[in-house]
Amino acid sequence: MRASRNDRARLEKRLAAWKALPAAAPPRGWLRAVRDGLGMSQADLAARLVVTRQRIAQLEQGEVDGSIQLSTLRRAAAAMDCVLVYALVPNTTLEDAVHRQALTVAASDVDRARQTMPLEAQLGGEGDHQRLTESIAEQLLDSRRLWRQ
Repeated sequence: MRASRNDRARLEKRLAAWKALPAAAPPRGWLRAVRDGLGMSQADLAARLVVTRQRIAQLEQGEVDGSIQLSTLRRAAAAMDCVLVYALVPNTTLEDAVHRQALTVAASDVDRARQTMPLEAQLGGEGDHQRLTESIAEQLLDSRRLWRQ
C-alpha cells in the first residue's frame, strides 16, 4: 500500500510527541526502573506474574539486551499497573525519508542510463544531470517502485 503525502503528514503529526521524548531507556531497563520506583521486589513481581524470581531477573536482563518479547513485556507492564507503549520514530520526517529515497533511486536510474546510452552529450553538464535526477525523483515519490532496490 502506498502512502500519500497527506497520509505521511497525518502520521507525522501523531509522531511529533514521540520525537520530543528521550530515546534511551534507563541503563538497567524500564522493567527494573518502574519496579524499583514502585518499591516492588523481584519476588513481588514474580508472584503477580506467577513465575519465579529468577524468571523476573531473566526478563529484566532480556529487556536490557533486547531479547524480550513484546507480549512478555506487555504482561509484566500490566502486572505493575502500567501500559506498554511501543512506537517506531523516524530519525527524520517521513517526507524527507521518502524524498531522499526517491533521489537515490532516480540517481541510480540516471547513472545506469548514462552507462548504457550515449547520454553524456545530451545531458550537458552536471546541472542537467541534477535536474534530470530531481525530475525523476519527483515522479517516484508516489510510485510503488520507490522502495524496491
